Amino acid sequence: LKLCLDRLDKQTYGRENFEIIIIDNNSTQNVSDVTSKYKDIVLLHETKPGPYAATNTGLRKAKGPIIALTASDVKPEFDWLEQGVMGLTSKENVGILAGEINIFFKDPDKPTTTELYEKVFEFNQARAVKKVHFGITANVLTWKKLFDELGLYNDEHMSGGDREWGFRVYNAGYDIIYYPKCKVHHPARQIEEFKKKLKRIINKGYYEPEENRSKISKFFLKAGRYISVPFREIGGLIVSKKVRGFGKKLRVLFFIKYRAIYVIWLMIRKIFTKKG
Repeated sequence: LKLCLDRLDKQTYGRENFEIIIIDNNSTQNVSDVTSKYKDIVLLHETKPGPYAATNTGLRKAKGPIIALTASDVKPEFDWLEQGVMGLTSKENVGILAGEINIFFKDPDKPTTTELYEKVFEFNQARAVKKVHFGITANVLTWKKLFDELGLYNDEHMSGGDREWGFRVYNAGYDIIYYPKCKVHHPARQIEEFKKKLKRIINKGYYEPEENRSKISKFFLKAGRYISVPFREIGGLIVSKKVRGFGKKLRVLFFIKYRAIYVIWLMIRKIFTKKG
């Protein structure tokens, strides 16, 4: 959070032109120990767990016509807001601007296999915009009036709420654009964090377009989707320039297989146990 606030405090856009709202989502740490060291920080608390419940709390408090969203472990470029506002206002009818999310390693000289996988496949904003029509909220700018018009995020979702809200924006006729000049840097997850993410997606209400289908139908649709992922990812890995070298690509290939097996195990476990 300190690294994030250091960069927000020195934005080229001018500190007097924006407010910073931090939402403490029932953390066990004292977030004010960090935020108190900066001027004009609004610190809010949201006890309902989940990123979308927390984000909605911030949206209700925000005063400006433009909303910029990021995460506490993200390092925005110093011209992040300047570039973002420029892109969002560059033409009429832009509903969401999705900026570049660059993945960085904890130790650049010794990336873990999980980090290499994330570098290739995770936080791909260009694909999110082109293929799925939404922006990943680690780097999104939009208009506050759209939340008034289309509603806030669905805080019942623990994952995928940004995707569902993006569908609402897209279906309302607004453009969703990818704008790489608006850039942030996101740390790659370690293996335990990655496994937690998969558990959350499988067990905790990830948004799916087929929400109105029966439970069995949704399960098999999800299973088919995840089982097909490795085949798509192998092709993507071969052509990817984000990770170079035979040895590193081989490590990612084995991780693709591990991820597929782990997801199948989670889904089987969900069927035969009541544990979430």
